[in-house]
Amino acid sequence: MVALVPSFNPRYCFGLSFWLFTAILNSQSLNITYNYKDISLQTAVQDLISRYQLSIIFPDELGDDLSISAICNECSADNALTRILAQTNLIWEKSGNQYTIFKPTKPLRFSLAGRIVEKETGEPIPYANIFIPSLDMGDISNADGMFSLTGIPIKSCTLFVSYIGYGTGKESLTFPDEDNKFFQIKLSPKILFSKNIFITGESREFMSSGSEPGRISFSPRHISTLPNLGEIDIFRSLQLIPGIHQGLGGTAGLHIRGGTPEQNLILLDGMPLYRNSHMFGFLSNTNSKTIRDMQVYKGGYPAQYGGRISSLIELTSRVGNSISPHMAVYSNLMSNSLQIELPLFSRGSWIITARQSARDQFQSKLYQSIQDFVTGDDRFNLIGAAADANDSTIYDPEFTFRDITSKMSLLISPKNRISLTYMAGSDSIRENRKFWGFQNILGYDTTWTVEETIWSNDGITLGWSIYWNPAWETQVIISTSRNKNLYDSRQLAIDFGTEMDVGSSNEKNIYTDQLIRLNHSTKVLQQHHIELGFDESILTTNFKTIRISDAVNEDEQLDQTSYLHAFYIQDKWSPTPDWTINTGLRTTYYSEVNNYYVSPRISASFRINRALTLETSLGKYHQFLHQFNSPQSTRGAQNTWLLSTSLIPPVSSFNTHTGIYWQSGFYDLNLAFYSKQAEDLYDFQDFLSPVSPALLYHDRIQNLSAEPIGNGETRGAEVFARKKSGKVTGWVSYQWNKTEYTFPILNGGKSFPADHDITHEFKSVMMTSLGKWNLTANWVYSSGRVYTDPNEIIINNNYQVLINSGMRNKERLQPVHHLDISLSRQWQINSLILDIGISVYNLYDQKNISHKRYNPYTTGSIGSDVFMLGITPTFFLQASI
Repeated sequence: MVALVPSFNPRYCFGLSFWLFTAILNSQSLNITYNYKDISLQTAVQDLISRYQLSIIFPDELGDDLSISAICNECSADNALTRILAQTNLIWEKSGNQYTIFKPTKPLRFSLAGRIVEKETGEPIPYANIFIPSLDMGDISNADGMFSLTGIPIKSCTLFVSYIGYGTGKESLTFPDEDNKFFQIKLSPKILFSKNIFITGESREFMSSGSEPGRISFSPRHISTLPNLGEIDIFRSLQLIPGIHQGLGGTAGLHIRGGTPEQNLILLDGMPLYRNSHMFGFLSNTNSKTIRDMQVYKGGYPAQYGGRISSLIELTSRVGNSISPHMAVYSNLMSNSLQIELPLFSRGSWIITARQSARDQFQSKLYQSIQDFVTGDDRFNLIGAAADANDSTIYDPEFTFRDITSKMSLLISPKNRISLTYMAGSDSIRENRKFWGFQNILGYDTTWTVEETIWSNDGITLGWSIYWNPAWETQVIISTSRNKNLYDSRQLAIDFGTEMDVGSSNEKNIYTDQLIRLNHSTKVLQQHHIELGFDESILTTNFKTIRISDAVNEDEQLDQTSYLHAFYIQDKWSPTPDWTINTGLRTTYYSEVNNYYVSPRISASFRINRALTLETSLGKYHQFLHQFNSPQSTRGAQNTWLLSTSLIPPVSSFNTHTGIYWQSGFYDLNLAFYSKQAEDLYDFQDFLSPVSPALLYHDRIQNLSAEPIGNGETRGAEVFARKKSGKVTGWVSYQWNKTEYTFPILNGGKSFPADHDITHEFKSVMMTSLGKWNLTANWVYSSGRVYTDPNEIIINNNYQVLINSGMRNKERLQPVHHLDISLSRQWQINSLILDIGISVYNLYDQKNISHKRYNPYTTGSIGSDVFMLGITPTFFLQASI
């Protein structure tokens, strides 16, 4: 061993002590500068010793044959030494002021952690891709923007960070100097405003393929440039993704791979959402301006989550600007919104977004069209539609909606963040109807009804994210979510000149979910990312119905309380850079039936080459809730939630997904096949209220085979192609889907297509720029909805619709197609940013039929066509400072 240090002699003890003391001080404050190019490592070390009086011990084999190139500008001694060793297999240790260079006896393993934030606002960026290309290793940032990498086997590499719509960030890493270091990496949007300059060098981006089979990352940042129908809507925008069908008649419901909206688990910052729409499903009740990121799992989701059988949609709300205050106002034909962002103590932020329906514009043509579409199937409206020459009616509705979302986020420490999210929304519906005639149906010559309905939801969630070190992370979520339906109606009549009450109804239906979730993840084992945790949920329902008429006097109440205890463990294993295997197991105890439900999940992806990846997944899923929907019920009962019981059993499904994905710098191509096998589906169509099936079962417990319980089967395929760069970008997709139900007591026990079944659906989206204007067009072509031939329908004495055995949904409507366009632009005037846009739905005014409507009160044909909206122009305006 050779030591290049000043010679030691006892005679110079005092001088050496003084030299060591000053050397320690100097090494702590040195500003070292060098520019070595192709020189021997030994020469570089001797230069540091000579010029900066560093004390360095190194091995004898450190010879002239090892050359290095390194640059350092006013570096510390530690960093200077790290840089010259970066290209070697040597490392250093420091004891006091003594540096020792040596060859490690164990393989190098370095770690780092950090947070990805937006440069302009300081807002965390969730689900960003962090990748080291030279090692084929990476990570995905969590909802708080945090990431970690462990087991880095080299001392010098470059870290790349990317996210939808942002420029790629790069960070040069040099170990061991930066081992276990915490980074804050800032990304800038690709499309930016600077003073009087609009930069359009990059295309608008909306989505990317996720890190798991069947998963898509979707950013709502640019959805205002997509065609819309009155309101910029996140769920309607998701319908442009392959595998998600267009909603009935243009509504915002999400039918994902043959599933129904209530079979989707939708989470907002970890809190389950149970009411996801305004205006009878025409608008989503989540304001697009509040959402930062959306993760859509179409092909099955990991064991960390459970409770739904179709898909998972994770919504991450915006944290807000932590650098400077910000305010924005929005207006369109449907609503007005206000958003305020405030920094908190230089360590956090608060953002609040409020939206109110634009009542002054509610009598617009658009509003009238939506109103006619969404209310036409109501019982009283069907009666009015059956008027003959001697009958007449007046319908005077008033609809309003509002919602608010607020989030406070605070960094307790750089690795420790706590956040509080609150959301609430409501729809208020007041309907006045007057009938003259209709005595054979209503029993009186003059009748009027007054109905008031309030649909509301609210929830609050507390999230705590803790990074202990690069290998250990913990998240805690505590939330309460509530869904409430209130309904009050009164029916009056004039009989022989006397006004009289002939009936009333009052309903109060409340569902509450109280949740605590603990998730712990670790990367202590090389090539493994293990997550484990538990969910504890208390589910309660409170239903109260009072119904009074000449023939009925009912007072029914149903209270349910059940507990869900779930434990899960999952492991993401990467045995080679090309293989990723994710296995998981979720076990749930459901107290209502005193039973355990086991849900195994597995997925795998294999990278054939850098452009081509093969992926597959399969899993078992359980759902312990049922959404009540029936044509017989009032508005107060629609979309309420019932808990599973031994007589309304939990639903289960076995889902599979197989796909192949090809990508290049300019194009993506994806082909996927999927299937679902669902058991114990329940059909509520013959029940008047959610109270009825639960209360009546004790009388029918011996005859469960007579209950409307059945199975469902879905098979399908998707093709997706996308152009990511160039003057014109966009995507096209095709989906083939077949969803069938089989209920022993329905349709003569024969299988029939689900009401929402669409066999073929083709969607295309094209985006380009015309100068400073953004132009977007989408064209949709799909099979028509299924329906039952009116000749196969029988109306009984109670005006109920009955279908002949084996004839349900045997027919299909004509195909549906429409072209939508959007034109938008942004201006900057000093600190004011102004966005305007116009959108036209169904540009060529195609007369599309949405579905069939059956009117049991008419004396003519009971079946009629319900048309979707024709050509519909809308606009939006946004001003922000």
